[in-house]
Amino acid sequence: MEKRYPRESFTKKLVRMCLLLDEAAERVVEFKDFLGEIQTPTISVTSLWVVGSYARGAVECGDLDMVIQYAHRDGWEPSPRQVNKAFFGVLPLLRLYKGTPEQNASGVEFSEPVLIWSGPGCNWQAAIDAIAVDHHAGRAPRETDCIPLRNEQLRAFNTSMEDVAQMMKEGLLESEFVPFDSLELSELSSDGIYEIEQRFVQLGKKSRELLPAILRLMSEREPLGEWHGENVTTLRYGGTQLRLGTPELNVSCFDDNPAIRQLALIPHRSARGPNGAWILRRGPSHPAVLAISNRYAYVSLIVGAPDLIHASGGFQTVRVVELMSTEKAVLDRQKVWAVDAELSEQFGISRVEGLELLCLISSVDVVETETGEFAITWSGASYLEEYQITPLSELIASLPMKT
Repeated sequence: MEKRYPRESFTKKLVRMCLLLDEAAERVVEFKDFLGEIQTPTISVTSLWVVGSYARGAVECGDLDMVIQYAHRDGWEPSPRQVNKAFFGVLPLLRLYKGTPEQNASGVEFSEPVLIWSGPGCNWQAAIDAIAVDHHAGRAPRETDCIPLRNEQLRAFNTSMEDVAQMMKEGLLESEFVPFDSLELSELSSDGIYEIEQRFVQLGKKSRELLPAILRLMSEREPLGEWHGENVTTLRYGGTQLRLGTPELNVSCFDDNPAIRQLALIPHRSARGPNGAWILRRGPSHPAVLAISNRYAYVSLIVGAPDLIHASGGFQTVRVVELMSTEKAVLDRQKVWAVDAELSEQFGISRVEGLELLCLISSVDVVETETGEFAITWSGASYLEEYQITPLSELIASLPMKT
C-alpha cells in the first residue's frame, strides 16, 4: 500500500544533487550543539552512491536511497540531517545514509551500489545513464518486510524492527494492518468526535484528523472499551493502546502487562503512506496466550454483556469484573445484586476462555476472583491501595484450570 513514483522524478533529484556537489563539495555547516553553542565544522563530500531499487533499474520507486561519504573538521560533527540540508536543501523522498555501501548508517549492506559522484569533474551524468532500466526490478526483500509500515513512520531504535519481525516469525506476536480507506476518514455525525476532543485537548491537528478512523476502529475491536489518556501521543481504549504520530515500536508491554491486549501503531497521514493502523497482539506461541488457553472463568451478564461494576474510590471511578470458578458462585452473587424480579430477568451467565478471557481482563481496572482482588491498571492499584499492577502471569495462575 506504499505509494510509488516514476523513476524520472528521482532522476531529477539525483541530477540536482550532483550539480550542487559540483558547485560546492565542501561547505561550512552551522548548527547548535546540545549545550546551545554554535558549531561551524567544515564538511567535505568525497563520494555519492545510489542504491536500492533505483540502482537496480526499477521503473517505479518508493524513495531514493543514497549513500554519502564525507569527512569533517573544525568542531563537532553535525547530524546527517543537518549535512543533507546544508548540501541539498529539502528533497522529499530522499534517504541519505552516511558511510559506504558496505558499512553505513542504515545498518544494511547494500548490494549492487552505483557510484555516481566521486569528485569535482567526474562524469556523473554518464554514471546515471549507464543504469539500465529493468521492468522486473523492484524493492529488494528484507527481513522486516512483514512490517507494514516504513521505518521512517516509526520510532524504532537499534534492532527493534528486526526483533519484532523475528517475534512475528516465531508466533510470539501476530500482526494485522487496517488501511484507513476501509474505515473512512469522513466526519462522524455523532458525539464521539466531540467527546474525545474534549477529553484529550492536547492532541495536535494531525492526530485529530485520525479520530474518525480511530473511533470506527475501536467500535469494531473494543466493544467494552473506555477512553484513557497516557500522554500527548498515547491513548488507551479498553485493552488497546494507541500510539499516534511517529509511534514507538516497543512491544515490552506484552511481557506481563494485563491491561494491554493489543497495540495500534497509527502514524500521521502522509502522501507516500501506507496510511492505516498496524495492530500487534500476543501470538499463539506467546507464553501468556499458551497459559490462558488452559484457563476459564464464569462471568455474570447483564442484558447479554459482561456485567462490569463501576466502583468509586477517592477521586476516581474504576471498572471491576468478577470472575468465578462455577456457575453457582455467579448465581449466588446475582441473588445479592437482584433487588427485584425485573432486574433478575436481565441477568445471565457466560463461561469465558482463552483469548476472550484475556480481552475481558484488559477491559477493566480490577479483577475480583474467589481468591482475591487484582489490579489491572494503575487506577485499579490506587483503588485497591496497592503500589503495583498485578503481573498477567500471576493473574492467569489464579484462574481455574480446565480439566
